[in-house]
Amino acid sequence: MNVIVFLGPSLPVDEARAILPDAKFLPPAEQGDILTAVESDGAQVIGLIDGTFRQSLSVWHCELCYALSQGIVVYGASSMGALRAVETERFGTVGVGRIFEWYRDGVVNSDDEVALAHGDVTSGFRQMSIPLVNIRASFERAVLRGHIDEAIATKAIQIVRSIYFPERTLGLILRRWREEGIREECLPAMERALTVDYVDLKESDARELLMRMQRDLSPHGRLPTPAPFDFARSAAFETAYNLDRRTRQYEAAVPLQMIGEYLALHSKEFNEIRRSALNHRIVVYFADLLDIKVSAEDLAQEEAEFVKTLAIDDCNGLAEWIRANDLSRDDFQEMICEMAVCRRMQRWIQHILSFDRGSKCFLDELRRRGIYAEWAKRAAQEFATAAAYQEQAEYKSRRTMDPRELAEKHAVATGVRVTGDAKVWASDAGFDGDYGLRAALERSAIARDVQERIDRLLHCMAKISTFE
Repeated sequence: MNVIVFLGPSLPVDEARAILPDAKFLPPAEQGDILTAVESDGAQVIGLIDGTFRQSLSVWHCELCYALSQGIVVYGASSMGALRAVETERFGTVGVGRIFEWYRDGVVNSDDEVALAHGDVTSGFRQMSIPLVNIRASFERAVLRGHIDEAIATKAIQIVRSIYFPERTLGLILRRWREEGIREECLPAMERALTVDYVDLKESDARELLMRMQRDLSPHGRLPTPAPFDFARSAAFETAYNLDRRTRQYEAAVPLQMIGEYLALHSKEFNEIRRSALNHRIVVYFADLLDIKVSAEDLAQEEAEFVKTLAIDDCNGLAEWIRANDLSRDDFQEMICEMAVCRRMQRWIQHILSFDRGSKCFLDELRRRGIYAEWAKRAAQEFATAAAYQEQAEYKSRRTMDPRELAEKHAVATGVRVTGDAKVWASDAGFDGDYGLRAALERSAIARDVQERIDRLLHCMAKISTFE
């Protein structure tokens, strides 16, 4: 059973693995990660505990509904998982823990109740602020034990709510309590509630979710069945599916949109490929307007011819090709259907159907040409290299560089030139405006510089070896 759990600061991953040793643990989920787990990782069971709140777009509730519609079992608890479980419980998500119950029952209703500042994966997602739900749970215990008056606890929590969630540190909280008139003699007991007697409700809920999953997955357990429903793939969902879903290449998970961006800056064939891709989309659009249908025979013939061009001999070979090109079987059938009705007018259709900036039709064109995997790996390599080095001081300075200088240096290095109005070129090429173009140029410049340094080092080492 392929089990994936999204976990960050709520519980140390080593402790989580001790409870659910066969699961694959991934960092906090952001938009596109559930789709990636479904389509790229083949998840059969998903546990959502932690997710991003401000540094990246949050995982979308429609992603969970899509997973459920595919028969995947989804659990949620503790943090982002509790929020999304409440939103999608009626579709089959299994909510676990007190935080889930608090959101479900209206005890709490704000996202920032579970939000906190934390470090990255290298720090073990070290917590740098105190989540409000843990303060509530800690004060609840203190009130029951008679350590804190209930009215004082209520006032103290309201004061903490007014603090922006990344700034909810013990020192600032104590200072704000004093400033807001909490009596000095009450503060020691209140500080003790957040230190010695601290209740980490997020951690306990995360443990409860993992133990529930472990029981359900055991030989004597039983996985819940998602509720049957019709999932409507809206234009917004298609945008996320075609842009934010990731492909796992070169030990990196790169968003699909970045493959197109990478190609725009590195392939001299890019313009021709994009023209062809847009022509396919135009015909599909007009076919839909005219209610033109293709027969089962047409589809079978189109698929047979396409498989022949790929030199695929059997169903296993086709299944592997579909997987390598980040497609589901439904995606592949849709691509075949489009191929049966495609051929003309591109720029017009790009403006009419621009929800995903042409990403899907462009990536499908790469697949049709048999070059998707090659470009995806190269894009992922650049993405991973830039991500590893971009925070170094020498590369941070590139953010102040004139974008025209970045583009000119890129043209000299690659032969791919940004022509005409940069904003228009960026839009036509599928970037997220000129900001997206600049970010891609910076990634390329960083990766290119790192590679040049490696090449020089290897050259020096070769000279030394020859001299010896």
